[in-house]
Amino acid sequence: MPTLELPEIRATSPTLAETMRTCLLRAGLSKTSGSSKFVLGNPKAWLGTAYHKVLEKIVEIDLNQESLDGAVERLWDLAIAAHQQRADVHVLDRRFGSPTTWLGYHVARASVLLRAAELSDAPALAVAPAKAEPRTGLATTIREQEFSAFGGRLLGRPDVIRASEVVDCVFRRS
Repeated sequence: MPTLELPEIRATSPTLAETMRTCLLRAGLSKTSGSSKFVLGNPKAWLGTAYHKVLEKIVEIDLNQESLDGAVERLWDLAIAAHQQRADVHVLDRRFGSPTTWLGYHVARASVLLRAAELSDAPALAVAPAKAEPRTGLATTIREQEFSAFGGRLLGRPDVIRASEVVDCVFRRS
């Protein structure tokens, strides 16, 4: 069995800080390569990661070539499939089953579609009249850019930064 060495955590993010608050060992293991087979996955975290991956990649979409909702759906399916593949081969994580049964799956999927539509110059959710002019690009905002503070000890990647607000979605169990 390979030896796991817990590294010093030199910087934290809101997600890692929450993990540290819950369990310092889990936080340390999350930064250790090769530890994933010993750590139980978290579908809530997988959904959040997929959500962020879609918002990160949506800026690359040419809305003259693909509809916004079609692009979001395609990117979502790809991101979720990657998590599902990893879960399927993990001895403990495969118990979570199909992604559509993960708690919060449908809320996260709907939220990313709404957030992408809000950011887009395109008509929201493709409900505009058929004769509307096609548009390309996303509204002028900063999306999924990493920021740091306190000399690099605090890291974060907010979903969206506009002139008047910072938006960072967190999916919580109710």
